[in-house]
Amino acid sequence: MAKYEEVHLDYETRSAAELKTVGASAYFEHGSTDVWCAAYAFDDETDIKLWWFDDDPPQDLLDHIAAGKLVIAHNAAFERTCTNLLMTKKYGWPKITIEQTRCTAAMCRAMSLPGDLGRAAMALNLTEKKDAEGSRTMMQMAKPRGKNIPYEWWDLPQKRFVLGEYCKQDVRTEKGICEKVRVLDPVENRVWMLDQHMNERGVRIDVAAVKDAKFIAAHSLNKLNKEIAHLTRHEVGTVNSHGALKTWLGSQGYEVDSTDKEAMERLSEREDLTPLVRRVCGVRQEAGKSSVAKLESMLDRLSIDGRVRENLIFCAAHTGRWGGVGIQMHNFPRPEEWYEDDAHMANVFDVLSTRDPALVELLLGYPLHVIANALRGFVIADPGKVLLRADFSNIEGRVLAWLAREKWKLQAFRDFDTIVGFDEYGGKIRKGEDLYKLTAGGILGKPAKEVTKKERQERGKVPELALGFQGGVGAFQAMAKTYGVKIDDHEADLIKLAWREKNPNIKQYWYDIEDAAMSACVRRGVRVDVDRVSFAVAQKVLWCKLPSGRLKAYPDPQIREVETPWGETKEAVTYMAINSKTKKWERHKGYGGHFVENIVQAVARDVMRDAMLRSEEQGYPLVLTVHDELVAEVDEDRADVSAYEALLCELPAWADGLPVAAEGAANRRYGK
Repeated sequence: MAKYEEVHLDYETRSAAELKTVGASAYFEHGSTDVWCAAYAFDDETDIKLWWFDDDPPQDLLDHIAAGKLVIAHNAAFERTCTNLLMTKKYGWPKITIEQTRCTAAMCRAMSLPGDLGRAAMALNLTEKKDAEGSRTMMQMAKPRGKNIPYEWWDLPQKRFVLGEYCKQDVRTEKGICEKVRVLDPVENRVWMLDQHMNERGVRIDVAAVKDAKFIAAHSLNKLNKEIAHLTRHEVGTVNSHGALKTWLGSQGYEVDSTDKEAMERLSEREDLTPLVRRVCGVRQEAGKSSVAKLESMLDRLSIDGRVRENLIFCAAHTGRWGGVGIQMHNFPRPEEWYEDDAHMANVFDVLSTRDPALVELLLGYPLHVIANALRGFVIADPGKVLLRADFSNIEGRVLAWLAREKWKLQAFRDFDTIVGFDEYGGKIRKGEDLYKLTAGGILGKPAKEVTKKERQERGKVPELALGFQGGVGAFQAMAKTYGVKIDDHEADLIKLAWREKNPNIKQYWYDIEDAAMSACVRRGVRVDVDRVSFAVAQKVLWCKLPSGRLKAYPDPQIREVETPWGETKEAVTYMAINSKTKKWERHKGYGGHFVENIVQAVARDVMRDAMLRSEEQGYPLVLTVHDELVAEVDEDRADVSAYEALLCELPAWADGLPVAAEGAANRRYGK
């Protein structure tokens, strides 16, 4: 009988498979994978026990697991998957359930701290740190000594000693983190467990179609390599010869700092390009699509049952939103509208199955472009099932209007959501116009019904997406570029001013939220309320209490003088966070629009969170969440799209009055 309540556990493993490339499930299914050792410590014990693969079974640990007691680990899914796919089968250990695990990495991310063990320890100023010397030994021992089969491993006494101490130190560090961070509240812990179930379910991959597409992509890349070599007189050997391409562009009179996607897009927008340079840029852009790498990742991460697992990261963003890992389905390119049609998608995959690049180009278009558009379709449902999905419509715009109590906008959403009939083609007739037309009409001083498609894009969609979080001309122009809108800075500034005049409550909300955050940092320990949101500083963290009751954290808040975009200085709330580009833990500055954006995204996430829990409770097992979309894999006879949309739009008590809408579909192939 287990006598302890919890155990902290860490494994060190070895394999010819690359963990980062294949993911945990495929890693532990690989025939070469084994465990070196396990370090563990019960409850508050400081003594860290160490078990090696050639030792007798650690009976105290096995009894604890078998009794269903808590198992805590940093990135607990790794330890659980190792136990269930390797230790159970090879060493006879009992399985670990999701419900009996807790994850300190998830706790860190929920507090806006780094999820990485070493960086989390540094951010928390722990005396216990990750062992740098041991890390080097671990990386060496994780791989075979050479390429010969059977594999040889670095099983030497001195290396064993270093690895064992490294493993024990990871447990000490993990325990130190656990003492410093907040445990997930009951609701968030349910959501984390749901996240783990989603990752264990994974998604099925159409393996045959992936292989067909890879064949066509390889042929197309070879063709593009030959073309770019020919166009540049072999000064650029392949589409991935980045240095040579930069040099060649310079010789043509076009200096560039990079040849990545963004740089090529900027260069292609220039009107002074010669036809030759324009075509070379086009070849590089066509070859630079990420779809080929994603096809490779689908096969690399494939489990033996044809599914890809570990696709999601809980609280990947500090707002609580999910992120993607592995295949990175969160950054699948958005397909053109006609790829959303089931019949067309079926035709696309029929043509790809011919493995005839010329036929693909003749019937569908450039092969790499076709594959990128069809990328979602390589994810499929099991036989007899469909992927039932629903996407929350403009959820952030709705949440912003609700938080700021922008009444006209709230009513506009409600009118648009009200269906008053159907046209002769079955299309919905709505009580009100869509928001982008209303915004454009307000800016232009004309009825929404008279707004043209171009005006809707320029004066409606772009300002609504760019200006809600105190964005100025720069934000407008960045969004305008995304949608192919070209407006000069003066006109953009006029649109900004008109938008703010149309949305006075949202504008005021930016300043109210900034004042509240500042006041909470000055009056530490005092709660400062702004309608549905509260701020307070406690334990060196600025906490923002959201309408759902969830707490969003801003670690180590300090008021400092910062430089504004317009060249002046002002006092602002600053806090520590991860730099999304450099991944460094550094100080960030906040302002009203920034905090409002965080709050809006966090509230939208909580709306989706509650919908996810309802989905599971009502028998719709989720396999994915991508941005504002939920995807369940269900039997064909359960694929009632309208019922699923309605289920997701049920409002929790804390969100009373928030206008929520969702658009769904049910398909064998994942679409958009």
